[in-house]
Amino acid sequence: MTLILRLALAIAVGFSALGHATAASPPRVVVTIKPIHSLAAALLDGIAKPDLLVDGAQSPHSFALRPSQARVLREADVVVWIGPELEGFLAKSVTVLPDRVRVVGLLHETPGLERLHWDEHDHDHKHKRAASPGHEGIDPHIWLSPRNARAIAAHLTEVLGSYTDSPRLGQNAAALDRSLDDLDRELARQLAPVRSRPFVVMHPAYNYLNRSYGLNQIGIFTTNPEHGASAGRLSDLRNTIAKANAVCVFAEPQFSMKAIGALATGTGMQSGLLDPLGADIAAGPGAYSVILQTLANAMAGCLGSR
Repeated sequence: MTLILRLALAIAVGFSALGHATAASPPRVVVTIKPIHSLAAALLDGIAKPDLLVDGAQSPHSFALRPSQARVLREADVVVWIGPELEGFLAKSVTVLPDRVRVVGLLHETPGLERLHWDEHDHDHKHKRAASPGHEGIDPHIWLSPRNARAIAAHLTEVLGSYTDSPRLGQNAAALDRSLDDLDRELARQLAPVRSRPFVVMHPAYNYLNRSYGLNQIGIFTTNPEHGASAGRLSDLRNTIAKANAVCVFAEPQFSMKAIGALATGTGMQSGLLDPLGADIAAGPGAYSVILQTLANAMAGCLGSR
């Protein structure tokens, strides 16, 4: 069954099960992070506007829920998050929401999702494998693969089909699937010339991007960006960089960039900026593609500099 046919059937099932909301009462949807919010916004375009919890340069690793946001969660029909592996701040809150609120944990319930396993002690994260749902140690940065985004969009279409009878949902789903396929092809074309160039990143967020396009990440600055890297870790990383003749080190706007800058200065690497959450990108239906394209531009620009 093609994805488009699957989406159409999902909408039909949603019509028969409708009872939560109607076209006159659009679904109230809350999404934690901007890339996933963008997918939901694209699906609901012309139907409803989902709320976004984590915006700007905030990190879901250290986010604190405000009372007003807790109220929005309680009043929602659907709450969409990756899972406690990423948004730990929400783990307790989702357990006390009213029974009528549908909580969608994408990491563990999305059909067809590629899930990569990591080991916190494997700093270079070279030993990745597919992991089944519920397996401990799954990397939660699942949106950094357009193919995963397509699976997420298909799953959200099925969920939202029970909350709206608008024909726009099926039309939006088909258009979004096509745009994500086009994005995947464009990123593959753009990153192919630099896929062998070694680089270092701030923290282990890019396994899905690396896997999708064969990128050569050789190290990470820290497994816990809230606490930085130890002196021993920095020494090991400098040795790894020297042996591999790494080209770039990438910082992130959600975390302090001072130490990353010093690392680049001491090793002769170029420095760049990667933002997996799109801090400076306006939230909305088009944000996902802009976030991924901005990542690809930054990588291609820095890795192709020499």
